[in-house]
Amino acid sequence: MACLANASLISTAPAALISAYVAWVAYQQYRTNREKLRLDLYDRRFGVYTAAIDFYHVLPRYDDNNLPPHQEAHRAFIKAVRESRFLFGRDNEIVSILEEMHTRAARIMGFREGGQALRFSDPAEFHKLFTVQQNDYLWIGGTEGLLRLESALAPFLDFKKASSQ
Repeated sequence: MACLANASLISTAPAALISAYVAWVAYQQYRTNREKLRLDLYDRRFGVYTAAIDFYHVLPRYDDNNLPPHQEAHRAFIKAVRESRFLFGRDNEIVSILEEMHTRAARIMGFREGGQALRFSDPAEFHKLFTVQQNDYLWIGGTEGLLRLESALAPFLDFKKASSQ
């Protein structure tokens, strides 16, 4: 009888070991996939930040001579603004900062495209619009724009604490 019990134990031990190994492999795959998702989210979130910075840097050089690089940066920024709604939630501070940056950038681009015509025809209006676009540029690059965006993104870009949820 003891031999029969030992034979039964010997025949079930490999199945138990294989089951344990398969469970361990499945857990490792779960952890790997979770970390990959975390890394993918980090990359997408960081992409929002880099698109904002890249757009900010091409904004002062916006003119007809520099149109293709500016258009590319502008498209990437618009995509980042739209994507941020899904990455951070529609009512998130990050989204509102990006949307305000885009509104102000549109005023800057509008001035660069049409404001120069006012230089001689209406100098007072030209000066007013010039001041507005300068203030917009300073806002975007200052504590209310990029610096506030950076602070709002910090919890999402701290990779040690970043969550896949």
